[in-house]
Amino acid sequence: MTVRATRNKEHFEFVGAVDADPALQGKDLGELCGEAPDGVIVGNSIRGLLNRVQADAAVVTTVSSLAAVAETIKEIVSCAVPVVTTCEELAYPWRTAPRLAAEIDVAARRRGVAVVAAGVNPGFLMDFLPLVMSSICRNVEMVRISRVQNTAFRRPQFQYKVGVGMTQREFEEKNNAGGFGHIGLPESMNMLADAFQWELDRLENEVLPVLGDDGAVRGICQKTAGFAGDKKKIELYFKASDGEKAPHDQIEITGEPSFVSRIDGGVNGDTASAAIVLNCAAALKRSSAGLHTMADFPVPYWNIR
Repeated sequence: MTVRATRNKEHFEFVGAVDADPALQGKDLGELCGEAPDGVIVGNSIRGLLNRVQADAAVVTTVSSLAAVAETIKEIVSCAVPVVTTCEELAYPWRTAPRLAAEIDVAARRRGVAVVAAGVNPGFLMDFLPLVMSSICRNVEMVRISRVQNTAFRRPQFQYKVGVGMTQREFEEKNNAGGFGHIGLPESMNMLADAFQWELDRLENEVLPVLGDDGAVRGICQKTAGFAGDKKKIELYFKASDGEKAPHDQIEITGEPSFVSRIDGGVNGDTASAAIVLNCAAALKRSSAGLHTMADFPVPYWNIR
């Protein structure tokens, strides 16, 4: 999706590509995306590529785990190339992975480049956008955000990630093993809490399957809530299921003033993630060196240069 979006975006040009999968190495990037060949051949060495070409930015779209992608990001940064990545755990890592976050931050500052994790969620709909919308408030007491999606319009990898087609037993086994569910809700919650200077002392997280009439899993329903004492301050509700009847993205702020903002139909995560990644890549040169989150990154917008 990101490759296709880049090919169709003015002022963007691929100068190289790297993948860890030997089956993809040596292949033309355009052909791998089902489009016309573009002469960019997938390689196996990041440093080897960046020693041969001049790149204004690197886009890393590999895994959700910060631990798994950290060395890749540090290697790119060591070549003095700024990075935008879709790694969800890097969206706001200062509480969940402070050591790795600090290592990337120091490495980026030393080489004078910026690093940011971007995406539609986390990175926009359930954290950055609510922060922007709170700018019209004199006071905020609570934030409730819901994102409900119809997985029929999402890529197969996403459908698998949220359990579509699993049995209840398979869903429970995956959930009990840990690491299942939508990745990024803790990062979104921590970004909001730190920005609003709320000290959360308790988190509640619930992950449940969405079941069809035949008992098969149609998707996932996940709710994460953060409390300060006995007061709920943040609630993030995420639901993604096959055939969802009322998809939407909704932000509800309780404060002065209180209001609800709703996007009926919701935002397609695949299309939007590719777009915001590229717009952030263009904004990298406007940012200072170091590791950033969307809370302190220059506002990305369409056609930014």
